[in-house]
Amino acid sequence: QSQLVMAVAQRIIETGTWSWDMTTDVFTCSPECASIVGLDVNEITFETLSSRVHPDDRQMVAEAHQRALQGEELNVEHRFLLPDGTVKYIHARGRLILDEVRSPRAYIGTIVDVTETRLAEDRIRSSLEDAQRAQASLAEAQKLSHVGSYRIKPSTGEVVWSEETYNIYGFDTSMALTSEVIRERVH
Repeated sequence: QSQLVMAVAQRIIETGTWSWDMTTDVFTCSPECASIVGLDVNEITFETLSSRVHPDDRQMVAEAHQRALQGEELNVEHRFLLPDGTVKYIHARGRLILDEVRSPRAYIGTIVDVTETRLAEDRIRSSLEDAQRAQASLAEAQKLSHVGSYRIKPSTGEVVWSEETYNIYGFDTSMALTSEVIRERVH
């Protein structure tokens, strides 16, 4: 019953588990782990998984595993190539298990498919870059046309003035502009 609960929990949280018994050199992977990596549970070995790490991430992952085999906790996110060529982002965590005499006995861990999260972060980053480019273009257009602008944040009442507005009224951009200060410049 405990194994059934663990299997259902892994499906719900979309986390796979793996283990490598270092005394018998047997690698095991949960069905959820196999589902995440797109391989049959019987095909999976430590070498099989390592060979599917994206070529640009292999060195980083190998170094992380080496540190883990020396006692550090494994905590690495990397790209993973599925058999059909699809790229997934995987977050792997692991830990070395020592026996009574402090010799390595097993290496166990989890993997989580973080592809959707990573792609969403990439879309947000791209949108922010687009917004920054648009803002830079707007500032340049305002400079060329000598047109300033401002916006009011309704939630706080804060007014944000464009750089060209400062230039038009002859104020230093480090100064906080207010509508009263602007009115003082009007003839």
